[in-house]
Amino acid sequence: MVDDTRRLFICAAIAIAVSASPVGAAGSEVFWHGEEGEQSRAAKPRLKKDGNGDTVPDVRAAAAIIYDPISGEVIWEENSDVRRSIASLTKLMTVVVFLESEHDLSETITVSRSDVRRASTTYLRRNERLRVDDLLHLALVASDNGAARALARLSAGGSERFVERMNEKAVVLGLKSTVFTDPSGLDAGNLSTAYDLSRLIVYAGGNEKISRVMRLREHRITTNRRRVRIRNTNKLLGGEINHRVTRGETLSVLARRYDTTISAIQSANALGRRTLIRIGQQLRIPTGNRNVDASSSDVIVWAGKTGFIRKAGYCLAALLQLPQGKLVAVVVLGARSNAARFQETRRLIGWLNMRPAE
Repeated sequence: MVDDTRRLFICAAIAIAVSASPVGAAGSEVFWHGEEGEQSRAAKPRLKKDGNGDTVPDVRAAAAIIYDPISGEVIWEENSDVRRSIASLTKLMTVVVFLESEHDLSETITVSRSDVRRASTTYLRRNERLRVDDLLHLALVASDNGAARALARLSAGGSERFVERMNEKAVVLGLKSTVFTDPSGLDAGNLSTAYDLSRLIVYAGGNEKISRVMRLREHRITTNRRRVRIRNTNKLLGGEINHRVTRGETLSVLARRYDTTISAIQSANALGRRTLIRIGQQLRIPTGNRNVDASSSDVIVWAGKTGFIRKAGYCLAALLQLPQGKLVAVVVLGARSNAARFQETRRLIGWLNMRPAE
């Protein structure tokens, strides 16, 4: 018998796997790319021998794990049961719990002083007005601490009760080593393990609303005072493709096809607002959430969240699909730098890809 918590993760993983099928794939994937915007294969792994003489990853981080959400197997781990501060990976649970309340995402709210006071990283300004949906995007895309606080404040019972609900949800999900003390992750008392977080990213990624937002490279929010463009802190995302215009294609058609915006295409190609494109013209298209090449061997990023405070180091939790179609959750905690958490993740995938097929 599969216990209830295990069933939750299996259902989340199956939901992602189904959407990854040829029928459900359109508009759903983002391939990871290199720092220079060109498609990159998984990095060459750094290896060592373990106590049994097996060749395993040599990861420069405090803890890491590769987890198979379908089988529940831990493919590889290092210190994955050690409890650590998790910084903004906390926001995964913040958004999970907030969405369960079925709050009206179109509601317009006013930013309070408590939302932005000593928030460290926030785009919000006191007394600004914006939609709740934009708060979700700020929390997941830009890792905005003020937005996470606002989501908690808006919930029934306020911030204190919200944190209680976060901890109650952790119990429901069987995250036995996880405890939350604030919704943003600024408090070093937010604790978890790489193992628990590998399961949390699977559960969060199984929610289409959450995964769709986490796959955005950028997003524009509009307040009553200004428009702001935010960019995703997850550098596994991104890139461009070259496209030759064919008959019947317009900027609107291309924007929909590649899940980007007309303005992004215009900007990438220095096109004026009224400039028409012509058949045969080569365009650079900033890719969004679309599988741009079904034959590509790149890894697909389904969900991801970054985190950093001094106590936690540089952290990343990601849900990825390998070239063979296999889903894995990869968590890296306490990496040495912002770039290192992404490079260590690529190296882990490189190690997976070099293993014999099972």
